[in-house]
Amino acid sequence: MPKHVRIAELKPTQMTLGMYFVSLNLDGFQELSKKRFKKLVERKVVPAVRGPDKHYWMIDRHHFCRSLYERGETSANVKKVLDCSHLGEKEFAHVMEKSGLIHPYNEAGDRLGFSDLPTKISELTDDPYRTLAGLVREHGGYRKEKRPYAEFLWADFYRERVDRHLLTGNFSDAVQLAVDLAGSNEASHLPGWK
Repeated sequence: MPKHVRIAELKPTQMTLGMYFVSLNLDGFQELSKKRFKKLVERKVVPAVRGPDKHYWMIDRHHFCRSLYERGETSANVKKVLDCSHLGEKEFAHVMEKSGLIHPYNEAGDRLGFSDLPTKISELTDDPYRTLAGLVREHGGYRKEKRPYAEFLWADFYRERVDRHLLTGNFSDAVQLAVDLAGSNEASHLPGWK
C-alpha cells in the first residue's frame, strides 16, 4: 500500500540525472490545475526499498522526485517493493548492489562506492549524457526497458562517441547523431536496441 514519505528523507540509488527532464516536468506541472497536479502526484508512485535505517531508497522516479523537490513539494507517494530493514548496513549495500538496484556512477561515468551515493534527492548532479539518452529514446532510437538504469548504459555508450561540446552547443545535432548511433551494430548489446 503506497504511503506519503517526506522527499527530504528519500534516499537516491543513483548519483546523477538529466536536469533537462526535471525542467520539463516543472514546466508540465505549471500547466496543471491544483486538482490535476494532486492526482498526478498520487498516481506516480515511487518504488522503494526499505533499508536498515528505516529510510526508503528510491529505485525509480528520481527525476519526478527531484521535480517535486524543486517545486517545493514536501512528500511523494511511495510503495515499498522490498523490505531489507532487518539487514545491517554492509549486508544491505551488498544486496542492493548484487540485485542491480543501485547505480553508483558519477557524471563522468566513473564507478564509485555505495557510501558515495547522495543522501538526498537535492544532491544528485546533472549528467548531460543521461539527458541525451532520454531524448534519443523519445525520438525512437531505442525502446523503453523495465530494467533499472538502462538509460545510463546508453549514456555511457554516448559518453564514448558524442563529443561533450555538442551537448553545450546545438543539442539537436547531438540528438540526431545519437539517434543514428542507436541504430548501429555498435549499440546492439544495449537494452532496448531496435
